[in-house]
Amino acid sequence: MYVLTCSLLLISHYDVHDFLFQFLEQYGEVSMLDITGADATKVVLVIGIMTLHPFGEGSGVGVSFAGSKGFSQGLLVTLAIAVHNIPEGLAVSMMLASKGFSPQNAMLWSVITSLPQVVHQT
Repeated sequence: MYVLTCSLLLISHYDVHDFLFQFLEQYGEVSMLDITGADATKVVLVIGIMTLHPFGEGSGVGVSFAGSKGFSQGLLVTLAIAVHNIPEGLAVSMMLASKGFSPQNAMLWSVITSLPQVVHQT
């Protein structure tokens, strides 16, 4: 069941990307901080998608503790997702920094995009 749920979340991830892109297109020029145009659209899309992305990870962590192996399985999944989040956060930060964000703002937005995971797993 868990694998099926993850597969559906992955498929819906692409639908969310298309929806967000079309939603942003109808409002014309997008701006965020000092960034405008196509770069701002990319930034908003990445932040939006990366903020929705952790809901699936949070579900995985929460469900893993309810499995037959209980705490040990939950701990393994939690550690695996935590390790996976390191390069994910770096990728978000590097993309934002390349678009003109300061290192501090890029790091802050990377942390903000991961907060739904903590909320959803509890």
